[in-house]
Amino acid sequence: MKQTVKLDGNVGSLQNYLMGNNATLPVVGEGATILSYTDRRCCEVISVSENGKRVVLEDYNAIRTDKNGMSEDQQYRYELTGQQFTIVWRNGAWRRECVGIEFTDAALEMDYDERLQKCFDPTTKLPILVDGLTVIKKSYPKVSVLFGVKRAYYDYSF
Repeated sequence: MKQTVKLDGNVGSLQNYLMGNNATLPVVGEGATILSYTDRRCCEVISVSENGKRVVLEDYNAIRTDKNGMSEDQQYRYELTGQQFTIVWRNGAWRRECVGIEFTDAALEMDYDERLQKCFDPTTKLPILVDGLTVIKKSYPKVSVLFGVKRAYYDYSF
């Protein structure tokens, strides 16, 4: 499994581009770095499926420890947050598995106040499953990840 990142006009950081082209494999207990446009965030590998194509990651809270201000020279310590998410190897890339609730056409035709009343939990204000009005929807946006490395970075120029 080798992920590749295309070098096009949508690459913000040459370093992230280079790190994104890799064939690293997830190992439980090791770090992982999610590569964004210019920033990087860190996670820990919590579990890996038998075939290696489904990985549960837990976010780290990256806390700056240096006194370098808005510098590229950044040092961090990491604390696990308890917030976990799943990525899957699909269509030649790592992708975040996102699960949400989506309105059906019938719900969208309803008056806004009626939809609020029928499709949302009054306590949490979150959408709920209602037969004929909402459905569970999965999406798989691409994510660039480097396994085995824990390296946060914040780009102050953006």
